[in-house]
Amino acid sequence: MIQRNVLILAVLLVTACSKSSSSPAGSGGAGGTGSLAQELCPDACKTVKTCYGALDTAACEAQCGKELAGNGYFIPEFAKEYFQKLKDVGTDGKCTVTNLEAWIPPPGQDYDAGVDDPAALKPCLDSSAKCAGGPPTGNACFVGYYIYNTQYRDQFKACYQKACAYQGSCLCDASVPWRAWVAIPVDPNDPFHSACPPSA
Repeated sequence: MIQRNVLILAVLLVTACSKSSSSPAGSGGAGGTGSLAQELCPDACKTVKTCYGALDTAACEAQCGKELAGNGYFIPEFAKEYFQKLKDVGTDGKCTVTNLEAWIPPPGQDYDAGVDDPAALKPCLDSSAKCAGGPPTGNACFVGYYIYNTQYRDQFKACYQKACAYQGSCLCDASVPWRAWVAIPVDPNDPFHSACPPSA
């Protein structure tokens, strides 16, 4: 009887340990990302709706979850800050947060201040130094390169390796669809719909 009870207790302990080690609280694993999405996405997408009335809220919330998990356009570091800011703003009638304008630094502040991985900016900074003869203006490397996931960074890096005269059109072709990270469809009549200059 005692041996049977000891065996049952051992099985229970092994089961409990295997469950607790698979996804610790706050680990940022699937469970952590899911709870973060539940906390941020509904209110963030309500804010987006104040910017774009025709928004499909379910699509926005689904895209928000992808962004927070690192499966969207943004790196998770930026996605968390972005959707938190959207949630906190509450209304965004001029689309400043939705359009990333909230990340334009105040005068005198360096655009890359506070990034988690400053070394990641190097390909963009080097390209600007080579082609423009100095550092980029404003937050060009942060908003135009740093915040995106590996797939888009790789496309931009390929452009940086081309001759300077061709970088503009290359970067335009590699650009992320404007506001795709909140599931707002691209409007070709919106001059801000991409990094490409409006056609004449």
